[in-house]
Amino acid sequence: MAQPSHNRIQLSPDLAAGVQPSQTQLRRLLVESQQLLDSLDRIESLWVRLQKQSNQQLPPTDLLAALLGEADHLFPVVLSAVYLVDSETQEFLFERCIPAALRDDLFEEGQRHMAGGDFARTLRRNRPTVCDSISLSREYTRVRSVILVPLTTLQAVHGMVLLAVERSEKDITPPELKLLSNLAVQTALALESEQHAHALREQQVRIEREVQQRTTELEQANLAAQNLNQELETKLAQLQRLNGNLTMVNRVRDGLLATASHELRTPLSAILSSLDIIREEWNDRLPAQGQHLLEICERNSTLLLSLVSDLLDMAALRSGRVQFNRQKVPLSPLVQQIFSTVFPLARGKDVKLLNTVLPQVEVYADAQRLQQVLLNLIGNAIKFSKKESASVRVSVEQEAQRVIVSVADDGVGIPQDEVEHIFEPFVQVDNAPHGSTKGTGLGLAICQSMVEQHGGAIWVESVEGVGSRFSFSLPCSGS
Repeated sequence: MAQPSHNRIQLSPDLAAGVQPSQTQLRRLLVESQQLLDSLDRIESLWVRLQKQSNQQLPPTDLLAALLGEADHLFPVVLSAVYLVDSETQEFLFERCIPAALRDDLFEEGQRHMAGGDFARTLRRNRPTVCDSISLSREYTRVRSVILVPLTTLQAVHGMVLLAVERSEKDITPPELKLLSNLAVQTALALESEQHAHALREQQVRIEREVQQRTTELEQANLAAQNLNQELETKLAQLQRLNGNLTMVNRVRDGLLATASHELRTPLSAILSSLDIIREEWNDRLPAQGQHLLEICERNSTLLLSLVSDLLDMAALRSGRVQFNRQKVPLSPLVQQIFSTVFPLARGKDVKLLNTVLPQVEVYADAQRLQQVLLNLIGNAIKFSKKESASVRVSVEQEAQRVIVSVADDGVGIPQDEVEHIFEPFVQVDNAPHGSTKGTGLGLAICQSMVEQHGGAIWVESVEGVGSRFSFSLPCSGS
C-alpha cells in the first residue's frame, strides 16, 4: 500500500533512474525535507494546544476566539468570519469577523458562498472544505483560497467558520484539514456544552425565582391565615360570651314564661268557671246587653287561656319537659273528632270540612300531641279562609316508612317573603282576613317542635291569594 506523500520524501526522476544528483537538486531536496519537518512540528504543536484547549472552560465568545487563533497557527489566515445557527429559525447569523473593520466584505463573501451552495456542501460532507475565494482575491491579494469549517456535533449544527488563507487548495494537506476538523469538533462540543449549561443556569434561576415567589406567597398566605385565625379566635370568644348570655336570657325567659303562664292559668280557669255559673244561674234574668257582655267575657277569657296554654307548651318544649306517649293512632277518626270541635267556627265562616283520610291509615305518635297539631293547622285554615263556600281538606300520602299529612285551604295565602319565617316563634302573617283575632304567633312553632320530636318534618306550600297547604310527616311504626 502506497504511503501518503506528506509522510516521505519524494525522489526526483534522476535519482530514481540512478543518476547522481547535482548540488542544486540536493539543496532543493534539503529545503523540501526541512519544510515537511517544520509542517509536522507545527501540526504536533497545534495538536498539543488543541488538547489543552479542550480541557478549559471558556465562554462562547472566547471559544470562537480560541478557534480562530488556533486556525491562524495552522494556516496563514488573512481574514476570518464566524456564523452561528439561530436555535429558533435555524438560519446562519453573522457573529463576528477578524479584522472587524471588514465586516461588510466578509458578510458579502459569506452570502455568496451560501448562495453558491458551498455551505450546504460542507455540511453534507461534515468536514472542512476548500473553496475558491469568489471576490476576496480581487480586493485582498494575499488571499488564495477559502476554507469552510463546519461546527457540528451528533446532535446539531452550531455554525460555520470562514477562513480566507494565503495558501491555495493544492498547498493544504489532508492532515492539516483533519486537524482543523478536530479543532472545529472540539469547539462545537464546547459550544453545545455551554448552551446546555446556559439553559440549565436559566432554568435554575427560573426555578429559584419561582421558589422565592412561592415562598413569599406562602409566607404572605401564612401571615394572612394567622391574622385570620386570630380574628376568628376573637370572634369565637365573643360568640361564646354572647351565646352564654343568650342561653342565660333564654333560660330566664322560659322560666318567666312558665311562671307567668302558670300564675295566669289559675285565675283564668276560676274566671271561666264563674262565667259558666253566671250563665247557668242568671242568664235568663240578664238583659240583652248583659248577655252580650257575658259572651264577650267568655270569648276573651277562652282566648286568653288558649294563649297562656301556648306559652306553657312552648316553655315546656324548649326545656324538654314534654313526655310523648307514642302508639299506633288511627288517623281518620282523629281528624273527624277535630272537625266536630271546630264545626261551629267553620259553619260561622261557611267553610266546608273534607276528610279524605282512609280508615286504615295509622301513624306512630302521641295521640294528644297529634291532635294539638291538627287542631292548630285546621283552625288556622278556617280562620284564614277568604271566600264563601271555601273548604278545608285533610289528606294523606302513605309511603314505605312514613305518612305525609296535609291540610289545604282556599285562604288568603302567605306572602313569599314571610314563608321562610312562618315557623319561627312569635311570627304572625300580616294579611289575616278582617275581623280575625291574632294569637301569640306560637302555634306553628309549637307544631314544628312537636312534629320534629316525633321524628318528622313540617313544611308549607302557599300562593298568595290562592291558598296554602301545610304538610307534615310522621313515622308509620316505632322501628
